[in-house]
Amino acid sequence: MTNKKIYLLILFIIVSITFNVNAENYGGNLKIKMNKRPLTLNPIFSANQTEKNINKQVFDKLLILNSQGELSNNLTEFWESNAESTVFKFKLKENVYFHPYKLNGKEIKIEQRKVTAADWKWSFEYLTDPKNKSPYAGIFKKVIGYDDYQEQKSNEITGIKVIDDYQLQISLKDSYAPFIYNLAKEAAVVIPKKAVLESGQKFSLNPIGTGPFKFKNFANNRIKLTKNQNYWKKTEQQNKLPYLEQIEYYFDNSKNLNKNYQEFDLYQLSYDQLINYYHNNQRDENYNLKTIINNNLYFVAFDCRDNDINESEYKVIKHQIRSSLNNDKFNQTIKLNNYIHNENMSDGFNFLNKISAKTEANSENEVNFSDNLKLKMISNNSNLSLQISELLKTELKKFNVKLEVKNYNWNKYLELLKSSSQRDLFMMSYSYENKFEFIADNFYSKSEKNYFNYENRRIDNLIDYIKLSKNMENQNIAYTIMEEILFHDNPYLVIFKGVDLFLISEKLSNQKILDNIHTKDKLELFYFE
Repeated sequence: MTNKKIYLLILFIIVSITFNVNAENYGGNLKIKMNKRPLTLNPIFSANQTEKNINKQVFDKLLILNSQGELSNNLTEFWESNAESTVFKFKLKENVYFHPYKLNGKEIKIEQRKVTAADWKWSFEYLTDPKNKSPYAGIFKKVIGYDDYQEQKSNEITGIKVIDDYQLQISLKDSYAPFIYNLAKEAAVVIPKKAVLESGQKFSLNPIGTGPFKFKNFANNRIKLTKNQNYWKKTEQQNKLPYLEQIEYYFDNSKNLNKNYQEFDLYQLSYDQLINYYHNNQRDENYNLKTIINNNLYFVAFDCRDNDINESEYKVIKHQIRSSLNNDKFNQTIKLNNYIHNENMSDGFNFLNKISAKTEANSENEVNFSDNLKLKMISNNSNLSLQISELLKTELKKFNVKLEVKNYNWNKYLELLKSSSQRDLFMMSYSYENKFEFIADNFYSKSEKNYFNYENRRIDNLIDYIKLSKNMENQNIAYTIMEEILFHDNPYLVIFKGVDLFLISEKLSNQKILDNIHTKDKLELFYFE
């Protein structure tokens, strides 16, 4: 045999082995048990975790956040903005199709399902239509024509323009570079106009999108999704996605953890099931207990308005409370309520980790609190808030600090946060999808959500700069400066990160995607060995 033939034979064997390995990754039915049953699958209304998870499989956005929390193209080839950050232009991908659907009983041909700029304009106007009353309509409130459209003075948002089939333009009233992050939000997806208008309310239970999986049916306590054969996305190794043939979601919030979890590949644990898991010391070598980060934040913080506490005491109090909360009893309490201490966060929230890092206390000189130091705290009356309040009171008592806590219902609590000054501490929960919103809401002195009454002129200037700058590199420099400022000067005592707890089958491969908040819902990357 000649050298050439030997070389070709070896090459054929290598290619065959590579193909077979990749081929084995494809197929399989992923079974997921979720606690909450979805009420709607229309992305402009979806609210609970299950609804959002399913919608991420069915629908696609123009932009996404990558594993580092940075903007990345998705259904766009590229985008650009003008120097003033008032006009954003998008070049759309041309090989994107809506899932198959029927109109008047007839299957729509694939060439008629191609996604164009007109589909994006209609989808964004559908989201913001005042008749729909979507809680996410405000995504486009800075766009020219939004107000007239909301007030039904116009039948379109004039600031959203179709240039041609694959070019879209969005114009804002004022300079605001962070607007681009809105297009990576969960509700900013593309939807087929004809399918929505034809099916009416049925679209909420029979969604049609462009994502890696298409909706098949919703029967009893199960939703079935099947593989989108025309999905456009590939891996870095050019493997066509998705790997899985179908996904089945089941819904159950029973208190007991029975052996039926072995029927599933991902099994979400309820509060009672987690207690059952811990108390009975149940272990299964074929399943891992995994903590998966979500977007929810829960924090305890100081009100920064002038009070009777001097600066040295303020620093020590923060340090003592942070230290006292970081104990086994406290961590167990918040974990059972689906939160973890911020120090345990995974990649994807590094920015928040730095901001909430412990303030350095003067460890060389012992500082005593003032005699009979009293602190006032207000909180909502949720179960978790009540438990945290009691733990805080117990721990602070050890340092001769008396904590007076008043709990209110949510409406009264929010009213007091905005108006009352009778507090030293308060608790709050939020949900954030990107770091700009987190900083602008909490630390910008003019923000309505700055319940700390925090003021720092340098932070204000840097936030204003980011609003105007379209240069991502310069924005990152501004974020780095703010990290340093807030590391040494922030009102937080502790931040807890929301988590979901799952039992996960060892058979499921590529579980590393669950370790990052920005990749945890990319189920198209899962496969079975």
